[in-house]
Amino acid sequence: MMGDGIPVDQAVAKLVEDYDPDDCEEEAAEFWLALAATQIETGRLSKQVKERALDIIENETGLAAFARECPEELPARKRAIKRLEKRVLGAQKKPTKIKKAFVDTIEWEAGDGLAYQLRSGMWTGLKVREVIREPKNQEAFYEVMDIYQETMPTAEEMRGAGIRLSFSTQRYLQEIEEECWFLKRRQRKKQQIFFIGWNVFLLCRSGVRDKPGGELVRVAQGLAWEKYGDNEGTVFGGWKDLDEFLEIDYGLK
Repeated sequence: MMGDGIPVDQAVAKLVEDYDPDDCEEEAAEFWLALAATQIETGRLSKQVKERALDIIENETGLAAFARECPEELPARKRAIKRLEKRVLGAQKKPTKIKKAFVDTIEWEAGDGLAYQLRSGMWTGLKVREVIREPKNQEAFYEVMDIYQETMPTAEEMRGAGIRLSFSTQRYLQEIEEECWFLKRRQRKKQQIFFIGWNVFLLCRSGVRDKPGGELVRVAQGLAWEKYGDNEGTVFGGWKDLDEFLEIDYGLK
């Protein structure tokens, strides 16, 4: 949060609101001691956090539960808390510079068709299904189009292309056909749609240097896409790993 320019006290208040740690002694101890250690590292130990950490240390809050769950680790835990107490009471270093938090920027819109050139020089296509834009978070969901050719796909080719299923999705669909033959056609179709939903993947940049390995061009807009229900999307990763992902999961290289 401080990477977003939020003052320390406001950041602490937001963390407390989000995690509500004081409902449980064990969670309170973990929360306030970890927060104190983090603030000390950045040279920003606030009065509130200092007081809460010292109160927890003095009253040995959470140690009884820790002793029951991990008795063999209790001595090491006590030594770590003692070291933290010295740091809390000791002189604090000057505030360190905190790197500004990275927020991805999505240039596309839902329904866009992106032509992507693999490292081999071959081309495939990505369909943008959904774009999420929040103040501190931007991400998009994609599907791989059934395109694999030597030339950049045109808008017409993208409009006529189907979706390329990953190897895992293909296996799931095959299992449905073989093992769920007793289900009515509508029920089997529902099962199939559920697993096809896993074919959708979330992809976002992890930093300013996380860029596609090959050329990425928007060549179509307004592409139609099918709704798969609640089971939509698996988390993939960053653009720099896209080629490896496409090769392993889709056989595109």
